[in-house]
Amino acid sequence: MFLFCPQNVYSLLTWAVYSKRQSLPEYRGGARGILTLCTPEPPAAYIQKEGSLFMELYHAFVRTMDPALPVYSGVLVEDGYILRTGDFAVLRATHPDARVEDWDGAALLPGFIDGHSHLSAVAWDRLLWDARPSPEGVCDNPAALRESGQEYLRTHTLPHDTWMLGFGCDSARLGRLPTREDLDEISGQIPILLTAESGEWSVANSQALRLLGYDRPEEAPSPLPAALLAEPAISARVKGPGRAQLLLAVADAARLYASFGVTTMQDARSTAAELNLLAEAGHQGLIGGEVACYLDEKTAPDHLPCQPPAQNPYHDRCRMAGIKLMLDGAVHKKTAWLSHPYQSPPAGQGPDYRGAPLREDGEITELLAHCIRCHWQPVIHADGDAAIDQLLRCWQAARTETGSREELRPVAVHAQTVRRDQLEQMAELGILASFSHDPVYYWGDYHVHSVLGAQRAASLSPLAWTLEAGVGFTLHQNAPAAPPHTLFSIQNAAVRRTRSGRPLGPEQTVPVQAALEAVTIQAARQLFEEGRKGSITPGKLADFTLLEADPLAVSPDRIADIRVLATVKAGRFIYRT
Repeated sequence: MFLFCPQNVYSLLTWAVYSKRQSLPEYRGGARGILTLCTPEPPAAYIQKEGSLFMELYHAFVRTMDPALPVYSGVLVEDGYILRTGDFAVLRATHPDARVEDWDGAALLPGFIDGHSHLSAVAWDRLLWDARPSPEGVCDNPAALRESGQEYLRTHTLPHDTWMLGFGCDSARLGRLPTREDLDEISGQIPILLTAESGEWSVANSQALRLLGYDRPEEAPSPLPAALLAEPAISARVKGPGRAQLLLAVADAARLYASFGVTTMQDARSTAAELNLLAEAGHQGLIGGEVACYLDEKTAPDHLPCQPPAQNPYHDRCRMAGIKLMLDGAVHKKTAWLSHPYQSPPAGQGPDYRGAPLREDGEITELLAHCIRCHWQPVIHADGDAAIDQLLRCWQAARTETGSREELRPVAVHAQTVRRDQLEQMAELGILASFSHDPVYYWGDYHVHSVLGAQRAASLSPLAWTLEAGVGFTLHQNAPAAPPHTLFSIQNAAVRRTRSGRPLGPEQTVPVQAALEAVTIQAARQLFEEGRKGSITPGKLADFTLLEADPLAVSPDRIADIRVLATVKAGRFIYRT
C-alpha cells in the first residue's frame, strides 16, 4: 500500500515538477539562509580557466591523511589537481607564478566524504515543515507543534497556491493526534497538510480540506488515512513546491554540506525523479561538490550500468555508484530486526518482540546474486544484528551461486548492533561498514533504559571492534535525520557520550586519526574513488577542508567546535566564511 510519507511526497512532487522545463536563475544564499532568486551569472565555482595551466599554492598546516607522506606546510594545485606537497617556502620559490592562498594558522585536510545520506531529501527538508519531536525536531507537545508551524511561515515564503507540507509528526510524543484546529491556528489562509512519522495518516487544516473537496471541513475524516491521499484525484490537488524551488533547494542543501567541509555527498535510494532533479541541478551549476547516487531497486535496472563500479564516471556532478537495499527498520524506532528482544517492547507487542525482517532469505540472495552478475556495488540497510546475520548468509549464498569473487565492497549501512563475531565474518567476506554513530549521543540514554539495555547499548556502533577486526568503516549522519556535521561525528567516535553526558561504551572509542580516516581515505575507498580523492596526494583532486584548528591538536571533546573556514572542490571554493 502506498504511504503518504515524506519519501513518497519527495518522489511524487519531484516527478510532477519535471513535466515542465524552464530556465532557472542562479541561487545565492547562506548555508542556512532563506532561498532567494537573483540575476543569473556564471557560478564562480565553475568558471573554467582557458589557455595556460592555472596554478594555486596553498599555505597552511597540511594534514595529508596519506600514510606514506608526513604533514607539510604547502600544497601546489594545477587545474584542480594536486601537483605537489611540501614546504611552502620551497614550493613558492620553485613556482613563483602560482597564486598564493595564504591560510597560515589554519589546518588543511582532504575534503570530507559522506558515508551515507540523502541529498535530495535534505533539499526537501529545506522546503518542508519539520514536525518531528526531539531530538530531530522540537514538536513534543501541541503548543510546540503550533509554534513550530508558525515559525516555519515566518521564515519561508510560499508561492501563491503552494501548500505548506509537514512531515514527521509523532502522535505518541505529542500526547494526542494533531487536529484541524491545531493547524488552523498556524494559518487559516494557507493550506496545510501534516503527515505522521509512520506515513499512515495525515491531518489537514480547514483550507486544505476545502481544496480536497470537503465543503464542510468539520465533517471530514480526521486523521486522513494514507489510502485516501494516495488516490490520484485527491493527491493531484496537493500543490507542493515547483521545479525552480526544488532546484534552489538542492543548491541550498549542497551548500549546507559544504559548510561542514563535505566535498562528496551521497543520495541513497535515489528514484528516477530524484536522479533527474540532481542531474539538472548539477547541469545548472547549482551543486558545488559531487554526489554519489545509490539507486533504489526500481530505478537501478534502467540507470545503473552493468560494469565494475570504478568505471562509473561523474556527469553533471553526479555518479551512479550502486544500488540501495533494505533489510529492516531502525533501532531507535524499535523496528530493527534483533537476535534478542528489545528491552521494553513497543505498545501492542509481547516481551519476545525483536523486530522482523522485511524480506525472506531467498529474495535477498537472488537480489545480491543479481548485483554480482551486474557488477553492482550494493549498500544494504541492516541496523539490527539479526538483519546483519541475514546479510552475511545471503551474501555468502550469492557468491556461491554466482561463483564470483569480484571485489564489489558491499556496505552494511547503519549496522548499529553488529556483533564481534559478525565483524570477523564481514572481514572474511569483504563487507564494509558505514556506521550511523551519532545516535550514541542523540539516543544513547534512550537505548540504555528502553531499547537495548545497558549491556547491548554499550556496544552500539562498535568502532573499536570494527578496527580490531580489520573491517573498513566510514561514519555518516544519515542526513536529513541529523545535519551532515562531520566534525561532530569525529568527536563522537573519539568520545562516546550521550546527550546527558553519560559515557556509553568508552571501550568502543577510536583514536581521532581513525575517525578522520573514516571520513577521508576509508570513505573514498567505499566509493571506489581512492585513486582520485580521500588524501592530499599528488595526482588526486584538490578537494580540501580548511579548518581553524587541526582535529588532532585539540581535546577530542572540542572537535565539533572547530570552525570550517572554507571548502574547496577540485581547486574551486564552494564554501568560504
